[in-house]
Amino acid sequence: MSKKEGQNNKKSAVIKKDFDWYLTAAEQGDAQAQCLVGIRYNKGRGVKENKEEALKWYKRSAKQGFPKAICLVGICYGKGWGVKENKRTAFKWYMKAAEQGLVNAQYLVGICYSKGEGVKQNKEESFKWIMKAAEQGDAKAQCLAGIRYSKGEGTEKNEKEAFNWLLKAAKQGDVRAQCLVGSCYGKGEGVKKNKEEALKWYKKAAEQGSNEAQYLLDLCYGNEKENKEKDCKLLKKSEKQDFTTALNDFDLRIIAAIIQETSKQTISELWNEINKEDAATKRKTKVFVIHGHNEAKLRELKEILKEQFKLEPVVLSEQPLGNTLIGKFEEYAKQCSYAFAIFTPDDKISNKKQEYFQARPNVIFELGWLYSYLGKDKVCILKQESENNSIFSDLKGIEYLPFKENISEKLNEIKKALKSKKIIKKSL
Repeated sequence: MSKKEGQNNKKSAVIKKDFDWYLTAAEQGDAQAQCLVGIRYNKGRGVKENKEEALKWYKRSAKQGFPKAICLVGICYGKGWGVKENKRTAFKWYMKAAEQGLVNAQYLVGICYSKGEGVKQNKEESFKWIMKAAEQGDAKAQCLAGIRYSKGEGTEKNEKEAFNWLLKAAKQGDVRAQCLVGSCYGKGEGVKKNKEEALKWYKKAAEQGSNEAQYLLDLCYGNEKENKEKDCKLLKKSEKQDFTTALNDFDLRIIAAIIQETSKQTISELWNEINKEDAATKRKTKVFVIHGHNEAKLRELKEILKEQFKLEPVVLSEQPLGNTLIGKFEEYAKQCSYAFAIFTPDDKISNKKQEYFQARPNVIFELGWLYSYLGKDKVCILKQESENNSIFSDLKGIEYLPFKENISEKLNEIKKALKSKKIIKKSL
């Protein structure tokens, strides 16, 4: 056994021993220990990973009012960890923890109101909860508060306030905020223009490994030809990397325009343009799922789309309440770039000549609407083959994948269909 292997085994033994101590305390009713046991089960540290067991311990802790556990129960419902995904239930748990003052929960409530996840979209409420988290010193919330002030989203536009909040986040080491503080100094937005300060903040972000900040430094120092070449290289690289804590390429375009002062567009106009492109990008990853009574087939398809293809399945029944049913359907259907309709034998039809089964009327209606909206090449029928399970002859021009027991039987065909319509990359 190598020295490294010996060290790893020793570390694992310590983690396992810690877990045993937490479990003993948890079984005796300690709320914090119960939460820690849940975290260990969720991550598989010191014990075999088990999302259902993690949720069980979170709920025990939450029942005693432990704020972090309450928030973690919400995250389980939001992510579908150990329980069926339910955004509305997730939001309720986030709110319980947020009302107790938990910073992370306040931030999550703000995000839910912003996206309309589990609750009706409300930019003002979103800003209110983001500010609660920001005022408690949360760096990501402070950065987002600065962005909201700069855009006038959920509050009046205020460049000075935007800069102040971005600076607070930047001083805590938030990379995105550091880049944006640099841009404020570069343009003189909310603060006196100062190129030296702009460079200082870009350097801080670059030292944390921000490729975008390094690029912006080059914009300040390099010539136009070199900048264009680096721009192409950076954007190609960004397609292969997930800059989870840094700027996305849309933010990069804003700051590059500010530094070079080559664009006559106002920041507000740039944000509007970016929001449209960002919406188009998000739309590409969303797939509408039409279904009948068979919940098992719905769960199976959702899991395939999420786990195999990293897509976001949109199911009408899981969306927040509000609007009429048809209005709600149209709102969420328009956010998607592709649709699957699961035809299971739900309704028994009898007449004098024959008796057969067919999909629910809502499945046929929604399929027809999406056929008209997206085009026939962007919808696909997944039909469970069974005796006398009928499909209208008018629908036979639509891509049709029959399966016997499980939708996974058609995994390769689903992948092929999504690739051919450029919903997923060919490399997947």
